[in-house]
Amino acid sequence: MDKCIKVTKQSKVDMQRKTLIATFDYELFFGKKWGTVELSIFRTTRNLLPILKSTGATVVFFVDAGMLLYYFKESPSIHNKLCDHLLLLRDQGHRIDFHLHPNWYARLNGLGRNGKEPVFYHEFVEEYSDQDLKRYFKQAYNHLFNVLKPSSNMSPIIAFRAAAWSYTPQHLVSEILTNLNIPIDSSVCPGISLDWAKMDFTNSPTSSAWSYSGGPESKDDNGPLIEAPIASTTIPRRLRLKDYLSRANNLKRWENSADGQGYATSNSKFLSKLSMVKSLILNHPIALDSDRMLPETFEYLASKWCKIANTSFAVSVGHNKFLSNNTIDLISYMSQKDWIIRHDNWKLVHEAFSKEEKA
Repeated sequence: MDKCIKVTKQSKVDMQRKTLIATFDYELFFGKKWGTVELSIFRTTRNLLPILKSTGATVVFFVDAGMLLYYFKESPSIHNKLCDHLLLLRDQGHRIDFHLHPNWYARLNGLGRNGKEPVFYHEFVEEYSDQDLKRYFKQAYNHLFNVLKPSSNMSPIIAFRAAAWSYTPQHLVSEILTNLNIPIDSSVCPGISLDWAKMDFTNSPTSSAWSYSGGPESKDDNGPLIEAPIASTTIPRRLRLKDYLSRANNLKRWENSADGQGYATSNSKFLSKLSMVKSLILNHPIALDSDRMLPETFEYLASKWCKIANTSFAVSVGHNKFLSNNTIDLISYMSQKDWIIRHDNWKLVHEAFSKEEKA
């Protein structure tokens, strides 16, 4: 692990400031209308880059390598544009790490749920054989590795994020990551449980980092991998309600150029609103999500996480396909609040893990 992450001493000034490891899943939508690369990835990202440059922020893009592999075989011209875009992001100082949806494998190999014609919905890793899953991960990882054109023998890929809807069970994926020499996973949201996504992190540690083996949702002191969880905790209902009202009434703030449509567990707007009311009443923990939070809410959750996890950093999640004016305001707001927004602070994850190991 030490070979992949260089740990350096921070200045006294930096040690007094909190760090945001801002991550964005670089992917398309899932559903009948999955969108175009031009509008759902390129254009949305172009709108984000100026604020990153002006604030000196560098972020992590978790690239869906299955998507790259799909376009490599089905549309070389789009694939080449994606490769150029990723190299541009890297050359501007941002990190490219590993993300993967099994759906692309289904489309490439004529597979589908229960043997039916494959459609573009979320699938779970358990729907594939161990052999198929290992083959797919290796193909996708190697393809992304080659696209990044590493300049040394050390892999530029040090972190992985599972596709949330295809997360469980994770034990086989953990074995694959170990074999690929990827030391960090960033998929867990402590305290959050979603039945429809087969995700249950209710008993996961409230910690900045821990080691694991079978699955990252549980700590294993002898595990070979490190979990860097997405910050998640409860927030005041007034802030949650303010976010809901903003998304409903201030559409300009949240609109973007993406032309896809997200997969939904139900097409009923009534059930969607009912779920929103339920979450407001029960006030379950929520993840540090740049797609759905106003800057004030985002900063509140990040600061609270640092206190309860006794850490100096918070990992956030976002998506290129949802990048909006709110995301731009959020980056500016966090910078003004004296947060350091830098991807190279993955090293903080290693430092936190090392402290856990010694404790």
